[in-house]
Amino acid sequence: MISVLLCTAGRSSTISACVRRILDAPLHLRELIVVDQNQDDEVKALLEEFQADPRLRYFHLSQQNKGHALNFGVRIATEDIVAITDDDCLVAPDWLREYQRVFQEHPNTAVAFGRVVAAPHEAGMGYIPDSKITRNRRYTSLRALNQACGIGANMAVRRSLVLPFGAFDPSLSPGGRFHASEDRDISIRSVLNGYEVHELAESTVEHLGFRDWDQGRLHTHQDWVGIGAMCSKLTRRHGWISWPLTMEIVLCKSLLPCVLATLRRENPKGFVRVTAFVWGFREGWKTKTDPNTLLFHTHGALTDREYLAEAHRKAQTL
Repeated sequence: MISVLLCTAGRSSTISACVRRILDAPLHLRELIVVDQNQDDEVKALLEEFQADPRLRYFHLSQQNKGHALNFGVRIATEDIVAITDDDCLVAPDWLREYQRVFQEHPNTAVAFGRVVAAPHEAGMGYIPDSKITRNRRYTSLRALNQACGIGANMAVRRSLVLPFGAFDPSLSPGGRFHASEDRDISIRSVLNGYEVHELAESTVEHLGFRDWDQGRLHTHQDWVGIGAMCSKLTRRHGWISWPLTMEIVLCKSLLPCVLATLRRENPKGFVRVTAFVWGFREGWKTKTDPNTLLFHTHGALTDREYLAEAHRKAQTL
């Protein structure tokens, strides 16, 4: 059986449909943990229609940080396998089946990702982030992880493996200092700890999160700030071992598109990626990390364990 974790902030318009889809697809579902980080009670009121379902567990946390919410949910989950999706996603009826299979067949798997498809939208007006996983793959090295394309909108973790090294890094998530890359980061730290990461083509969710082009530029900037910060702590801690991954990210995914566009006399695609990566790398280099977990230390904030203990005491239920 699998616990499902759903963290929500600022998307009350889609939360009911998201929860209904999860509860209506009961294959392997033990419980649905909803961690609400909104400043009001709107989500709580919307979810009252599901309160008769004993599988729903609702908690309200005051601090808006997705990484903290994810860690809180993983810690309180009943099952060892915790599937995670976003509050603007609709899961397929059998989306948990492949997770159940891969974690059962591969006990050394710490993290797995499923496919994310974009909902119908007007492509000329913007885009919806997706994950084009076309076949099942297994990753056991940093270099191989550069080919991975899974994202946090459809993923699962084995809590007994990820909790000892801190699970998600709150600094690399919405609400954190570096905005993004908590999903990539936990994959990399899993491999560094000797575990496997899988991608599953048959586990699918539909993403409703449309972004216009202005929102897309901000999203790209935040994403690459997180990537830069993530690479900086890897480089500082693991040195030459992390350089192939870092250099491939820098050269192939940020600098190369910018150079090619310049040679073609087009608008310099990738310039936002380059500048955001440099800023994130510089600031990440200056930020202390825990030598055991490789989590960033955020100045003036509670440690992850202290925050989770406080959050659990204050958690509200339906």
